Formats: sequence, structure tokens, C-alpha cells
Amino acid sequence: MIGNSQLFLFGLEGTEIVLPSSDSLKIHTVIHGWLIRS
Repeated sequence: MIGNSQLFLFGLEGTEIVLPSSDSLKIHTVIHGWLIRS
């Protein structure tokens, strides 16, 4: 479960590098916080 979450976060981070927009950063922050609390 943790491994899958880390892979998911790596994928999001890679997307942010390609699309460095404020919207993608907000979405990543929300999802990242949700995964940490889960």
C-alpha cells in the first residue's frame, strides 16, 4: 500500500515538472496531504 502511494506521488511529481502550473501544484498538495493522513 505504501509502495503504491509512493509510486503515485512520484507520478504526480513528474507531471508537475512537465506542467508546472499553480493548479497542478494545488491538486498535488491536496492529494499528498490526503495520502499522509490516510
